[in-house]
Amino acid sequence: MTPEELEKIVKANQLSLGRIEIQVEKIRHKLLWSQIGGIIKIFLIIVPIIIGIFYLTPMLEKTLGGSFGSIFKGLQVYTGNLDSLADPTGNAINLPAGGYSQSDLANRLLQDFCNPELRDIYEKNLCK
Repeated sequence: MTPEELEKIVKANQLSLGRIEIQVEKIRHKLLWSQIGGIIKIFLIIVPIIIGIFYLTPMLEKTLGGSFGSIFKGLQVYTGNLDSLADPTGNAINLPAGGYSQSDLANRLLQDFCNPELRDIYEKNLCK
């Protein structure tokens, strides 16, 4: 190869390298902004959730506490006399040997509350 041909090849390579550098800078710029955008998206999702937890919790306790307070009063009915425990329809409940734990009784009461027939019986018995 002659020096003139080598010079042309070097100039062509320099032009190609210049275009590649411009493209790499554009890619870096786009990646930077996509990372910043991702962080902003995370803040837009997480910050309102955190604010909601701190500020809405007291309001929800006031509203739901009044609505569901009577349900939890019914737990006393279940835990009051475990030896002669019966559901509201009068059927005896067979207790396991170790008895029911407080959480098992609460779960049973909540399941019964979701049954419309049993819920009516609970309301009649507990809301006298």
